[in-house]
Amino acid sequence: MEKFKGYYFKCSSNEHTVALIPTSHGNSASLQIITDQNSFSADYRHILFGKTVPRVKIGESAFSERKIVLNVNRTKVKAEGALYFGGLTPLKYDIMGAFKPVAALMQCRHRVISMKHKVNGSVKINGEVYVFKNDCGYIEGDEGRSFPRKYIWAQGFFEEGSVMMSVAEVPLAGAVIGGVIAVVYAYGKEYRLATYLGAKTVCAGDGYVEIKQGKYTLTIKRLSDNSHKLLAPKNGKMNRIIRESPKCELYCRLKKSNGVIAEFISESGSFESEV
Repeated sequence: MEKFKGYYFKCSSNEHTVALIPTSHGNSASLQIITDQNSFSADYRHILFGKTVPRVKIGESAFSERKIVLNVNRTKVKAEGALYFGGLTPLKYDIMGAFKPVAALMQCRHRVISMKHKVNGSVKINGEVYVFKNDCGYIEGDEGRSFPRKYIWAQGFFEEGSVMMSVAEVPLAGAVIGGVIAVVYAYGKEYRLATYLGAKTVCAGDGYVEIKQGKYTLTIKRLSDNSHKLLAPKNGKMNRIIRESPKCELYCRLKKSNGVIAEFISESGSFESEV
């Protein structure tokens, strides 16, 4: 069965969001470009991944944990420019946690490269210029065979941190389990909720998620919808259509039994719901 591998680079300011997704799938590759208003995809024959994570060369564009150099000249999408990153915030340990030794056997293996970092530079996409000055960035990666059949994913920034969350139906060893991975990075501290730490999904509907783990409760709610069509992997090929809101209002609250740790509304949240 064919496999896929890709990275998700999100750059957000108060005015706009741009997300870039270079991906290999079987013997081909693609670069998806998402803006507040639209989404585009450019197909390629080859993609190169470096030994370090992430280093990607696709066509005349290059991606790393330090910068993006964008150069796309196609009929439906023309894009150029450079974005520079600084002050990355990696996790304390792999997001897969105790599942890392068996990650190769799973349908999809997730990575978080940076929860939040600075973005500077500009890109022009189909004539529209997007400028970033000390704005926010996020980087994650996925590889495997397919995205889960049912899942909800969210990511957002706030002044003192950021959040990422994914709940999904995960096939493993002939069974289907309810998988949870979530991190709230707040006030310089990492709070993690995950299946391997005892987290359970209390509620997961279209636009709303509640997760409990011991004394912690994480609530995420999409307050606005601005979704675009996006290609996602199925059996190693990018032939599944999903919808993502690249820039929407996202409410997040992390509670402990003795009070609220963090509560905010992200104006530059991103949300996918396949339930």
